[in-house]
Order: sequence, then C-alpha cells, then structure tokens
Amino acid sequence: MSAQENEQRLMRIFAPNTRFTYGGIEYESQICAKPHPQTPGGEPITDVYIHAESETKKILILKISLKKIGWEFIKNHMRVDDFRDIFFDNTEEQIRFYQEQSIQLLEEIPVIDLGIGNKINGRMSDGAMTLGWEMMITNRPRGLDLGILHRRYVREAIMGEHMEERRRNSLVNQEIINNSGIPTHVLEMNVDENTTHEEVFQTMITSDQFVQEQQNNLHIILKANNYRSLSIKTSSGRADNRRYLFVENHWNVSTNFCLERQLNFEDPFEPNDIARQSLEHALEDLGINVRNVDLNIIPLCVGVPQNNN
Repeated sequence: MSAQENEQRLMRIFAPNTRFTYGGIEYESQICAKPHPQTPGGEPITDVYIHAESETKKILILKISLKKIGWEFIKNHMRVDDFRDIFFDNTEEQIRFYQEQSIQLLEEIPVIDLGIGNKINGRMSDGAMTLGWEMMITNRPRGLDLGILHRRYVREAIMGEHMEERRRNSLVNQEIINNSGIPTHVLEMNVDENTTHEEVFQTMITSDQFVQEQQNNLHIILKANNYRSLSIKTSSGRADNRRYLFVENHWNVSTNFCLERQLNFEDPFEPNDIARQSLEHALEDLGINVRNVDLNIIPLCVGVPQNNN
C-alpha cells in the first residue's frame, strides 16, 4: 500500500457528512481533503485536513500527518526549500557545515559500477554511475550519515512552522486556509476498510508529542542518485525523475582523454539532470554510444572511485 492509498483510506473514514465522537462530543465532518501548495513544488506537511462541527456549532480542526507503520523518512528527496524551512535564519551556515561533513564521506565512495566486485548499489544492475547524493532526514542511521539533527531543528522538520507561505497556508478544496499545512497531529497507521474513528483517535498523538519522541532520533543522511547506463530507456528514463542533489558529481573528459569526475560542493540542491547531462556529454566525447554503453571500453582517469575489488 502506498502513502497515497493510505491517505485516501483515511479521507474516506472522515468523508463529509460522516459523524464521529471526539473528546466526548459528537461532530459531523464538513471538510476532509488533502492540502496542496498554492503553487507547484513541494508539499505541505499536513496530509489530511478535517473540519467538523457539532450540533452546537463547536468547530473541530484536525490536521493530520499520516505515516505508514515502519515509516522512515521525515524529509525525503529534499529541495533547498525544505532545507530552508528547517534551518531558516541559519540556512547558509548549516549548508556549509554539512558540506564539510560530506567531503569526508564522499571522496572515496565508488561512483561507477563496472560489473565486477562489490556493487555500488545492491538494488541496481551493472553500469550504475552516481550523479550525486540527495539529502534526506530519516529515523534510521545509514552508511552516509551526516549526524543527528540538532534538537532545536526537530520541531521545524516535523511541523514546518517556518515553512514558506505557499505551503504553510495551503489550498484545501481550492481555498487558501491559513496554517493548514502545519499538522496538529501525527498518525502512524496502515489504514484499512475496517479502521474506525475510535482507532484513529486512540492511535494518533499531537505533533508536540511526536516532536518529543523524535528528539535525538533523526539522522541527516546522503543517498546516492544513480544513472542506469545500461538501461534501454530514453536518456531521461535512465535517471530518476527530477531530484535535487546536495552534492553532485560533475563528469568531464580530462586532457588525458579519460573520464574524470569532480565533486561539486559549490551548488547544493542542483537538479540531477545537470549531472546526467555532464555524464552523457563526457561519454559521447569519449566516443561511447550512451544508448549502448560498453563498460569495458570506458577509460577511467586515476582517482575515479570504482567497484573494482
């Protein structure tokens, strides 16, 4: 079940005209919808917005961040806006800090899979070439771990109170509702057709409670974004849809006519298609057909980390 299916099931439970009891008061749902940003790019943190009223016109607003059981990511495929939402006034300082952390991790990491030795990514076929590394925030340590998110920023990562206005004051049924993108509650549940209102209320906790639970538990990590050089798909199909790389590999042909890469720490959160294009242009300059890559004839410069042992 996808996250989207989970959201749809929760919205069906609280669909308009549905009656339920919360805090000893009976309410009728008036609005139950997924918030959307005012303009494209990035999503609000609230997954399901519920507006309900009692017979005495008492209003209940629930803004739920929904997570599947076994969830891992607080922030997935981060963009510069996500980073700025979390670190706000300290954005530039924190970018420099994590760039310094990244240098120590990435210089020796294999970035090209020639089909021999240990794979650079166990889930990928031979010929994977790393375009760069995305930044993510997860509740699990990873190999490319930049450390625990400082306590002062955990609340922002979870609730987004400094989120840009177009996501903070998001659209609910095409109407701008102030702070609708900031969740009041977090629900960790795999919703099914038998889930009841009571089970939802018994399981969900306030966002403040969730923030306290996650103190000292959130890791900032880097995850490789790879180009599938042996794929028969089109050029863009060999890479993930647009992702933003905190550190990218810039590929080019050296004066010795071999493929070299340079770690680019100067342009954080560049789209991965820039690195893809630099790689494909370099391969073509070497006389390699990017639609029919032969790993055996790629001349690698000294210093390009590969899985050759």
